[in-house]
Amino acid sequence: MAVMKHSVPGPSMTRLEIICGVIYLPIYMIGLSLGLNLVFGLLNVHPTEVTANLWYFALNFLFLALIFRRWLLASLPVGRWKFWPFLQAVVLGFALYYALTWLQGLLYELFSLSPSSPNDNYVGSLVSAQFTAMAISIVILGPFAEEILFRGVIFGNLRRLHPLVAYIVSVVLFAVIHVVSYIPQIGWSAALLSAIGYFPGGIALAWTYAKADSIWASMTLHAILNGIGVGLLQLEGLG
Repeated sequence: MAVMKHSVPGPSMTRLEIICGVIYLPIYMIGLSLGLNLVFGLLNVHPTEVTANLWYFALNFLFLALIFRRWLLASLPVGRWKFWPFLQAVVLGFALYYALTWLQGLLYELFSLSPSSPNDNYVGSLVSAQFTAMAISIVILGPFAEEILFRGVIFGNLRRLHPLVAYIVSVVLFAVIHVVSYIPQIGWSAALLSAIGYFPGGIALAWTYAKADSIWASMTLHAILNGIGVGLLQLEGLG
């Protein structure tokens, strides 16, 4: 008898893990940054932006690793029968990302759009200031947190209810988190156009997670994509 493929991605989160994830999402988006700024102010500490970012990502890593340790261990692609689907999902997800990015570029040309990414510009300035610390934050710590929250908590659980809704909600929220803090500087229309630039990544990462049945696959792809981006930013800075 043929074994049917699971219709939902990976091991299920417990009810408590889902609740903690939903509660932690606004903390990740707003609360932790405000809390760190408050603590720095009370201690009369004035860290550089690179150091503040490293603290932010490191604390997120610690909190989320503790909250989701059971689910993360259950999701590990251990064994040959799990590793090959994992590897296939990462490779195909990588190809999907660049295919979607290429298609998006064609649409930009068709409608004569030239969107900029204030987040990329900001990250680029920090990478130039301190490459190693930013590489750790963006390539290792950032993907860990974002994949747990946006693909694990949001996409993974919504997909059990309605796959299309899961893609829409997770992709939109993933885009919003990267542009919302820049709205006062660039305005709503520019922010919206910038947010669309994150759609290929959001779609490819969600698809990779679902394809591999493991959150570690989308984490790996996210780390690879961010690593390429950080490397290119560093090269631009050196040039």
